[in-house]
Amino acid sequence: MNVDILWHILIIAVPLILSNTLHMVVVKYSLLEDLNIPISIRLFGRNKTYRGFLFLTTVNALIFLAFIRFIAVPIEMPYWYGALLGFFYLFRIAKFSSQKVSENSTRRHPSTVQILFLVAR
Repeated sequence: MNVDILWHILIIAVPLILSNTLHMVVVKYSLLEDLNIPISIRLFGRNKTYRGFLFLTTVNALIFLAFIRFIAVPIEMPYWYGALLGFFYLFRIAKFSSQKVSENSTRRHPSTVQILFLVAR
């Protein structure tokens, strides 16, 4: 595999993994409960909340900005790029998690790498 492709995956994956890990801490300890309201049960189910959309978008943007500054990659407007990555990651996960699964099949969630390749299309 090309080193440039691996480098780009790293630049995208590290902030997404860190922001999602921090989000699980927020969920586990029931922080920001006022925002724990489902956005649309019909479209996203009960687990996609305002807390998740706002927290992941904001935190991913900040982590992406810090990561880009740390490795000194010249990207214009890294905050907005990170925010968009976090936001679209949520929509992609929402699409997979809201799909109907037949009784005979097992539910299998996509890995982060699969999501990154889908988002990069």
